[in-house]
Amino acid sequence: MEQLLVLIAVALAILLPVLYDGIERKTKAILQSRIGPPLHQSLLDLGKLLSKEPVEFPSYPLVFYTTVLSIILELAVILVLNIAVLGINTSLLMPVAIALVTVAQTANISMPLLISNPYSQIGGMREVMLALVNEFSLVAGLSLFYYYTVSQHPSSIMGWVITIPLIILVITATYVLSGRVPFDIAEAEVELASGILIELSGRALALYLYSIYLKRYVSSMLAAVVVFTLIPLNPLTRFILVNASIPFIWILYSITSVMLGRSRIDLAPGTLFKVYIVLLTISITGLLVIK
Repeated sequence: MEQLLVLIAVALAILLPVLYDGIERKTKAILQSRIGPPLHQSLLDLGKLLSKEPVEFPSYPLVFYTTVLSIILELAVILVLNIAVLGINTSLLMPVAIALVTVAQTANISMPLLISNPYSQIGGMREVMLALVNEFSLVAGLSLFYYYTVSQHPSSIMGWVITIPLIILVITATYVLSGRVPFDIAEAEVELASGILIELSGRALALYLYSIYLKRYVSSMLAAVVVFTLIPLNPLTRFILVNASIPFIWILYSITSVMLGRSRIDLAPGTLFKVYIVLLTISITGLLVIK
């Protein structure tokens, strides 16, 4: 039964991110008083791109296989998280999921650096700079959260002092991971808009866009897992709630991006670093006190 549920969840996760992106585009259009594209526009775009031959460049094979690797790793994260949420080898699989998230993001941000175009290189270096701050904090936050909640439920005041900063950290870090405004600093100026994608076309562009959709699905799922881990539920109920809440978190993140403006290149990583340090310090201090 559990294996069938996991297979269904992963199979749906192959298609749902594309549909969720279409819903996000429609939601943003409504909030900005535009008509916007149909809900299935992202699916149509990917289908059209997949039918076209790509224009190759010197590092095209390496970029193509790196993008495919990123997609495989993101699907692996979804698979592992679904198994862990069902309570199957959770103590073993949660650290594996955290490691896979890091490796998948590394593959994702390395792709623009493989393209010799200067616009792609600049955008890629900005993403690396942001990832150095965000990925470390996300891994630290998830690890501390898992370390504390796996042994006890935060029922005391001190327990909530530990977990609330970690929840804020993980939700913030997953939002940043999704690459939405104001943390899309790779394209912070008009002349750099779509700089990362400038050399991509056809199937390569379709796969890269799909990897972005999967990354946003993973970021929404991580936030859902953290929230529902705190609620005492049986594994099946938690599994259903986690997967059912992903589109709502996705839309919440998209609405947030509409309300925010772009950040300065030097401001976003520095501000995040300070916020993350404060949140981690509070949680680590609380852990030391109760131990």
